[in-house]
Amino acid sequence: MNTTIEDSLFSYGVIEKKFYIEDFVFSFKHPYDNVLNILNGLINEGFFRKEEQVILTRAGKEALLGTLSLKKRLWWLIVETTDILSEPFLKITYNTYIAPFTWFLYNKIEKNVSQAYVVTGNIGIFWIKKYCSRKPFYNIKMAEKNLNKLKRMIEEEPININYANTIVRNILFFIKNSSIILGIPVRYRIKNIKEKNEILNELRILDEMIKDVYRKLRDILK
Repeated sequence: MNTTIEDSLFSYGVIEKKFYIEDFVFSFKHPYDNVLNILNGLINEGFFRKEEQVILTRAGKEALLGTLSLKKRLWWLIVETTDILSEPFLKITYNTYIAPFTWFLYNKIEKNVSQAYVVTGNIGIFWIKKYCSRKPFYNIKMAEKNLNKLKRMIEEEPININYANTIVRNILFFIKNSSIILGIPVRYRIKNIKEKNEILNELRILDEMIKDVYRKLRDILK
């Protein structure tokens, strides 16, 4: 049974609710341009809307989950089959697979598998760990937002040095998160900042680190 990029977008969407397309592409390894074309079609059909992130619409959630959308739970599709299933399915035993439940996916596979169950609970933790826990684009965007926030603060006098120290460390935290996911070593350590000019120096260094991560991401997502 063949699944599609559309199936993976629906599955990822009902779990994440909102996400960066770059993180989806990184997790599922689909070509970026193909994902973007399919996603634009789903946006036109009302399943998603595009703001800074891609957001699952209320109508999209109802179409994908039916009455299950009224319950604040995560729903999972468990299937037993001797066939090899592709993403968004994840193999959890020798003949059992799991994926986020959507009616689109259920209707596609139910006649082609031995058993199909819809369940809720923590059984999907392995799927979430594989596909939703590694978000390099989200992390580097958070680093960039914190950096821009601190730049704006510096333009306003007086600046709170303690608060600036906290933000600088948050920036490095997000840079490291993204870099670790991408396999980029980060050994930079921030000294305790005491003066405004030290903040400016740290921001220049961190800004270059953010640019390096963006370059690495662009190379991966080509």
